Amino acid sequence: MRWVLWLAYTLFAGALLEGCALLAAPAVMEGGSLVGDVGFAAPALTASSQITQSKLGARMAALQAEAIREQLRDQRAQKEQKATERAVTVGLIHEMASWEHDPLLADLAVWVKAGGDPQFALNFALKQSKEDEKQARAGAGAP
Repeated sequence: MRWVLWLAYTLFAGALLEGCALLAAPAVMEGGSLVGDVGFAAPALTASSQITQSKLGARMAALQAEAIREQLRDQRAQKEQKATERAVTVGLIHEMASWEHDPLLADLAVWVKAGGDPQFALNFALKQSKEDEKQARAGAGAP
């Protein structure tokens, strides 16, 4: 029975080293079902192997905790960047609205401040500004 565990462990460890853990999973599951069929229980693990597994589990938990902290730092940085982009966009559109005396752009700035898409709003404001400029030129008869 120990050879079944050894085989399963060897296949699983070899696959992990090769980066093919998904290929090793069926072999480990098969080994586990064979052991279960025979009635062999896991208490045959030695104290040293239990300590080793305990240390590995603690190391894995520490690595997972660090990965989660890194993800949280990244998310916080992205949130701060989006807030900065939103504030800059609101300021730009508000200034455009004041300069052009356009209530539509003022409403657009309020919409962005309330959670609207800053990129869409900025593109819309620039397009609106270009159209207004074209109309002003056409109305003044300028070439």
